[in-house]
Amino acid sequence: MNSPKKLLLLAGFVAAMSIPNVRAAELPKFEHLGTISKTRLNDEILRTELQAFASNPPMWPGYTMPSYAPAANDVDVYKVTYASTVPEQKNRKIIAYGLVAVPVAADGKGSMAGMKYSLMSYQHGTVYGKHEVPSDCFSTNYGQYTGAYETRLNVAEFAGNGYVVIAADYFGMGDSTEPEAYTVKASHQQACLDLYRCTEKWLKSRQAEVSDLFLAGWSQGGLVTLDFLEKLEQEGVKVKAASTASAPADPYAAALPWFFHPRDGKDGNTADAVWVNTVLILTAFSYENYYSRPGLAEAVFNKDYVGAYRKVYTRQYTNITFTTDGTAMVVDGVRTPTKPLEMLSEKYQNPGYFSKSDYGTCLKNVSAYRWYIQTPLRMYCGMQDEAFPLCIAKLPYQYQACFQPNRIETVDVPAATHRGNFLTSVQGQKTWFDQLKTAP
Repeated sequence: MNSPKKLLLLAGFVAAMSIPNVRAAELPKFEHLGTISKTRLNDEILRTELQAFASNPPMWPGYTMPSYAPAANDVDVYKVTYASTVPEQKNRKIIAYGLVAVPVAADGKGSMAGMKYSLMSYQHGTVYGKHEVPSDCFSTNYGQYTGAYETRLNVAEFAGNGYVVIAADYFGMGDSTEPEAYTVKASHQQACLDLYRCTEKWLKSRQAEVSDLFLAGWSQGGLVTLDFLEKLEQEGVKVKAASTASAPADPYAAALPWFFHPRDGKDGNTADAVWVNTVLILTAFSYENYYSRPGLAEAVFNKDYVGAYRKVYTRQYTNITFTTDGTAMVVDGVRTPTKPLEMLSEKYQNPGYFSKSDYGTCLKNVSAYRWYIQTPLRMYCGMQDEAFPLCIAKLPYQYQACFQPNRIETVDVPAATHRGNFLTSVQGQKTWFDQLKTAP
């Protein structure tokens, strides 16, 4: 999740977008965006940009920054345009987008023939900007370059050290003309699965193959990683290992404390992030669109805020600011609360009603840990995470431990905020995946 300050940069981007007209028969399309040198990976992404990412907001006192493996090779990056479907809407056909990053061979010839790649699918976290997504993570065309840093870090660490990295833009993001499908489970699964399938075929067409498949994701991307893992296991696709950071595997359980037992920081630990209000906005409107629940957002939220919240969801606003005390988000002059309970309509402020409500039911139905997980799974949990406390981050571990105690491993990261937990997870995932991958 990016800082709320990013919201100030987004005005007008939706109206200004130019979406390419692509016919389904031409897909998938792999557009070579360029070659990222290992010098840039090391000096910019793993140094200058890392320092900026880790300092805004600052890390919690006592947090230890990880040490990353330097990139050993250049990376070719491709924007992928591919056909997909919306399972929630009778498999309606759409066009989706994503990124593929391929390590450049040491001989510099660029040929993939005969290569066996470990492939890592990265699922990104919540972003405010429509183009803070993998397919545009190396683009400066939209003024949203900074917000896509998480994907660039994974490209530097993994593709810069021999892995193929794939990362889907979720439906509605990047060049997609669909409404945003925020935490919409089957659509998340489909976006990731179709990108994986077309990339695997594309590599085979170049006489290359995938030796191992790994999954990783942060925040919303941790939930999507679990979604994707569940789908791959259902499809019989072997995953060598998966790892998440700050994964809200049960969105309903994650939301309840925000509403009814928020953390205020008075005990010396972190308070709830002021930006969790946007998570609630994005879920309500996404469920309204994808689960055919007309009027859902208007029922959930106080009527005085619905118009402003709709602008946040569609990114069709002129200006957003947060008050200095963090109690309000002002959208085009409309003052809205950041405290989740104050966002709700009167009837939704009742916990019993909330639990039985259409919105509460949707939140329950998008959880992603109640199946017999077959893949080794490591989950990173930040001990000062302002979004998802340990009790939420560890739910999959606690659930799976009832019937298979050693399937999930959790890593408690001392003094780690939401961003700190992500930074530590990338280093740890790289080390773990390296230990597990098939030797070349």
